[in-house]
Amino acid sequence: MDRVFTASGVHVKWYGGESGAVGSPDGYTLLGNDGWKSKECYRGNWARYLADILWADEWIAEWNKLHEDRYAGFVLYTIGVGLGWDNFQLGSTETAALLQALGTRYA
Repeated sequence: MDRVFTASGVHVKWYGGESGAVGSPDGYTLLGNDGWKSKECYRGNWARYLADILWADEWIAEWNKLHEDRYAGFVLYTIGVGLGWDNFQLGSTETAALLQALGTRYA
């Protein structure tokens, strides 16, 4: 999309909105209730999920270098307690690890 827009002189400032992992049994069908803790997603493997979050952050930074810093980022969906979204919940351990990893990258 961005190539089409910029070819027409339109330089969109992108924003990812609510983001995060969701399960998929086949790589195409999305299971919107299955977050990183689900057996259909990362099976609760926080280290793997964190590595992919950091990969996405790096990918965005590289994209921004080539595209006038036009991607603002995304909001990682982390809420789940009592609302039926427990598969998405980041606890204090995960939150601390994420803050430490990003803090190291952006310090």
